[in-house]
Amino acid sequence: MCVGGGVPSGGRVRREIQPILDRNCVRCHDAKHPKLDLTGAPFPDDKVWRISKNYYNPKRAWTQSYVNLTAHGNPDACKWMKWLKPRSRTTMLPPYHTGSCKSEIFKKFDGAHHGAKLTDNEKRVFACWIDLLCPFSGSFAEANTWTEDEKRIFLHFQGKRVKYAERELTDFLSETARRK
Repeated sequence: MCVGGGVPSGGRVRREIQPILDRNCVRCHDAKHPKLDLTGAPFPDDKVWRISKNYYNPKRAWTQSYVNLTAHGNPDACKWMKWLKPRSRTTMLPPYHTGSCKSEIFKKFDGAHHGAKLTDNEKRVFACWIDLLCPFSGSFAEANTWTEDEKRIFLHFQGKRVKYAERELTDFLSETARRK
């Protein structure tokens, strides 16, 4: 995520977005506000709406804020934020077609909405998160609810990915040196 001066650091809702919501929104949008609970409390996976019939359980430790802000991960149904989805059209899009610049949520951040006034940096972090397509976590392994066996399988295949990446880099450097 773009933090501070625009340095990329992943898309971690719990570490970067939730603190902004906690400081500015949760005093009103808590568990007593069921339609828009913006707390970091767990959201049961079996209650997340399924976007597709082919949905599989990604085994994520979803938060109330993430599921509610993103309309259960469905950009077409989200009132406050506009972002591209993986199935978005592949043609060249015009500037400012979607993203944080089209997201209604920023109208709530100027102080007029119950005193919720984000700093410029908080607005940049939030905008960057939206423009990165609202990722829940910064890596596939982050915020999972895997069993020990699933973790072991993931680590096995992650180790293979690392070995292939090392081999590819070695081959690339060898080829580059050979061409000189």
